[in-house]
Amino acid sequence: MKKMFKWLLLLSIIVPPISSSQRLWEITPQYVNYVAVRGDTSISNLKQLVIEGKLGSALDAAILLAYNRGDTEKEFILSHMRSWAYKDTFPLGIGKYFYYQYIRGYLGEQGAISGMDTIIRYEGIRDRLTKLRAIELLAGLGIYNYFNTLLIFYNSGGYIKERTIPVMGMYGRDYRYRNEIRSMLENYIRTEPELWKRWNPVRALATFDKPYTISLLDELFRTSSGRERENYFQKLHEYDPEGQPERTMWVVPLESDEHLRLRFYPYDWDIFESGMYSDRYIKPFFIKFAKEQAGSETSDLVKYEVLRYVYHFKPKRPSPTEPVITILDTLINTNHQVATYNWLGDNTFVNELGNHLTSARNFLVVGDSLGCAKQIFAFQKKVNEEYRDSLDGDTRTINREGWKFLYYNAEYLLERLPGIVTLPSSVNTGWNMISVPVDASSYIKSELYPNSTSNAFMFYAGYVRKDTLENGIGYWLKFGSSDTIKYKGFSIEIDTIDVVAGWNMLGSISSPLDTSKIRSIPNGIILSKFFGYN
Repeated sequence: MKKMFKWLLLLSIIVPPISSSQRLWEITPQYVNYVAVRGDTSISNLKQLVIEGKLGSALDAAILLAYNRGDTEKEFILSHMRSWAYKDTFPLGIGKYFYYQYIRGYLGEQGAISGMDTIIRYEGIRDRLTKLRAIELLAGLGIYNYFNTLLIFYNSGGYIKERTIPVMGMYGRDYRYRNEIRSMLENYIRTEPELWKRWNPVRALATFDKPYTISLLDELFRTSSGRERENYFQKLHEYDPEGQPERTMWVVPLESDEHLRLRFYPYDWDIFESGMYSDRYIKPFFIKFAKEQAGSETSDLVKYEVLRYVYHFKPKRPSPTEPVITILDTLINTNHQVATYNWLGDNTFVNELGNHLTSARNFLVVGDSLGCAKQIFAFQKKVNEEYRDSLDGDTRTINREGWKFLYYNAEYLLERLPGIVTLPSSVNTGWNMISVPVDASSYIKSELYPNSTSNAFMFYAGYVRKDTLENGIGYWLKFGSSDTIKYKGFSIEIDTIDVVAGWNMLGSISSPLDTSKIRSIPNGIILSKFFGYN
């Protein structure tokens, strides 16, 4: 064996149709590549190291040069690497030869396929890891001609077996080997005594048969216990997040360990905005389960955390691309669902809400978005007012969960419909004369002015404290610092306000108005100028 592969060319593989300029695979420079060139990635230094051809730094320089300048330096890189690849006899030259083919493929040279095939088939090469890397690269191109070699590596055990498993997963995409590989990986998962070693074959199985992987993991989750069951649960979160709420509902009543029981719940409501968990965990069916389970919970710790979750959850905001009609249908279905849970009180109230939603959909279907918005706004106000009345002991109740599902889903819909305005208004430190200049969804003082430091006072033969405000009336309100209030609702462009003899505090409409245009009924009863307060 004089020279490495001058006399050896194997053409017994099927080459897929790939353009000569198309990369066969990608390369990603690693930290060690930069260390080998001492951090000097200038083109001149990299080319000099390639010319010198030293085993370590030359390969690293070639990788970096191909990655950064492969389009302009292709011929330079390949011509010098070609001289390395055929220079040394086995086994010294195998690393250089592999990387020559590796970079050839990255630069779009089809001959790299035959080069990798040579590495795999030539029995004089004993470096199994290099052979395996070549098999993996070709599998990425859809070339699955080396299954028997993979079986040898897999059955050899140890590190090479673990490294072979992901490539087995790639070969599972080929119908010729799918059933055999599925059986091998399933057997490994079921019989491996060390739990952490099962995840490698799980990942491999999922690459070609995800539904079977989920089914297997779900079976093992339901037949195991303790920490092992909890580990299967966490792994299922990776492959089937949408099915997790039902698994939580199944396992929580069975789990005796309070700390494990808690780990089957999502750990906080705000994770859903990040997409880490399925938003099915904040659908009515699961909130109902969590609330009821907390009622029978024996652990104070678990009960506290679950109730905290139920208290703080908020329905997820829909995607910006989701059609308005879909968001409205979701609200209609949610309204029906929370009604079946008896979260909305009597049938009269349920029917009132349903009528608003039916009208809203009818308006939307005929293209009247403003009409739709007004119905949704009326729906939201009714939900909000009823919830506030319920807090005051009204017999027609709506609980907190029902209110949140309906109020926020209506809010998300209103954000996508026309008609709602947001009016900013500045307030100063200390007392301010204010009013509500829009048709708002809520008139509760604490919701309109969460940063205020006093009660709201209206004037009616003296000052009267008010917790719920109204349009058309002025109020005194104190703030600890200057602030900008943002009023949100339908604009009010005209209004008629009742007055009494003497001084009155009048509220504003949504647009500035010259006081000369204000009219009285009957005419002539306005006896003073208009005064504000600063």
